[in-house]
Amino acid sequence: MGGCCVKMPKKTDAIIMIVVAALVVMGALWFKWGPGSRGGSAASADMPDPATASIDDYNGKRAGVMTGAWHDAVVSARLPEAKIYNFDSYTDLIQALKSNKIDFFVVTKESVAGMVKDNPELTTLKDPISAMEYGAVFAKTDRGAQLKAQMDEFIKKIQGDGTLEQLNTYWTSDPAAESTPIDMSDLTGSNGALSFATTGTKMPISFMVGSEIAGIDPDIAVRFCREYGYDINVSTATFSGIIPGITTGAYDFALSDIAITEERKESVLFSEPYRTADIMVMVRNEGAVQPQEKPSVFQSIAASFEKNFLREDRWKLIVQGAATTCLITVCSVIIGTLLGYGICQLRRADSRLAKPLCDLHVQLQQGAPIVVVLMIMYYVVFGNANIDAVIVAIIAFTLNFSAYASEIMRSAIDAVPPGQREAALALGYSEGQAFHRFIFPQAAVSFLPVLLGQMIGLLKNTSIVGYIAIQDLTKMSDIIRSRTYEAFFPLIVTALIYFLLAKIVRVVMERLLVRVDPRAKKKGAKEAKAQ
Repeated sequence: MGGCCVKMPKKTDAIIMIVVAALVVMGALWFKWGPGSRGGSAASADMPDPATASIDDYNGKRAGVMTGAWHDAVVSARLPEAKIYNFDSYTDLIQALKSNKIDFFVVTKESVAGMVKDNPELTTLKDPISAMEYGAVFAKTDRGAQLKAQMDEFIKKIQGDGTLEQLNTYWTSDPAAESTPIDMSDLTGSNGALSFATTGTKMPISFMVGSEIAGIDPDIAVRFCREYGYDINVSTATFSGIIPGITTGAYDFALSDIAITEERKESVLFSEPYRTADIMVMVRNEGAVQPQEKPSVFQSIAASFEKNFLREDRWKLIVQGAATTCLITVCSVIIGTLLGYGICQLRRADSRLAKPLCDLHVQLQQGAPIVVVLMIMYYVVFGNANIDAVIVAIIAFTLNFSAYASEIMRSAIDAVPPGQREAALALGYSEGQAFHRFIFPQAAVSFLPVLLGQMIGLLKNTSIVGYIAIQDLTKMSDIIRSRTYEAFFPLIVTALIYFLLAKIVRVVMERLLVRVDPRAKKKGAKEAKAQ
């Protein structure tokens, strides 16, 4: 007996996908805030009591440090048997500590109050593990030396008249500071503009209020520029990317809790210290949290949603980040496809110069991780050029996409039977006409589905552009997490937006495939008739 197969219409498939996605999100919400949810992972049984423990009691434990900071050296010097794990932000360190992935992490004293306020199950040991001096950073150039001399003069001035102490008091103690960005409206720019780098993810040192910068270090930078007649262009970079950006000329100066060390002095110039801060050890202290009446699931979800997206209009950050992600993706795909087609044609030609160069380009792009290519383009190739980081990202992703697109096209073209070309020539068509009317359309039917996967891959790979101070969708999510110390909503929403964007790319490419593939046209007509 023959069986029958009933095909569900595409609208039904879409509804099923939406329902499944909704169920997954609801399940995650229930796991996070439902009656059986955990308030955090329990501490290990052999962990010392923070109230009586000394720093040496944590020797041999798992230590978290921020990548690029000098904290790993501090921990290794005092606790040589500690196992060190690197994280990109304090938000990630807090989540790792709360979920028992590490046993402690180190943090500057100014940041402790805000962390403990939002995470009462954390505390610090009473004694600091070390103390460090912090300074502004400049390139080892004549221009950098000039700016350093001005900054040294400025630091002495604000230390002498009490301005620096007032700034520290305001940003660490005044509740209004958490929602007040720095006013830059009166910067004259009479002596030009300076490119300034900071992290933007570390309260109260450097953080974002909506899409504007705030914090102690950016405040000092803006006041410095006002004093000497500069305008300022702020870039929020990863901590590990700030000093490389200074050395390659991407930034003129930086302030972002950068400790002065002898090794760093080999690469950059430091101003006079503007702050000396204790380095504290942050640990779990779950026993100190008094049990409180737990709000309902819906109250918890509503409060978290308000905190992450509605407060300070943080949803606008997600919109801005998504727009930047779409811009980089669309431009890279369009230009990369055209460039890939040209490279494909050159690789199929008999040129002794063009073919080897194009082959080398493809091999280099396929062999090097895109994040490395991106940083080379930003810090090395365009390090001293005054080019917007978004343009640099588009160039990097275009070159990478063109290499894969050319290889995909070439393989599909070579798979078209030679008889197609011979038949076209026999009918009187020229080589160019034979290729563009017969061979390439047939190849397109084969390579478009593969190119679709590459496009979706490019979309997801744009999440690394935060390494070069671009505020894309992922970077905006990180900024929100750095303010709220919550990971759930920012990450879930970011994942859903990437999913929707990938779905849009797939739908557009499937429509294009229907236009170029006669078989797809017939199939679509039959499905439409059946519906």
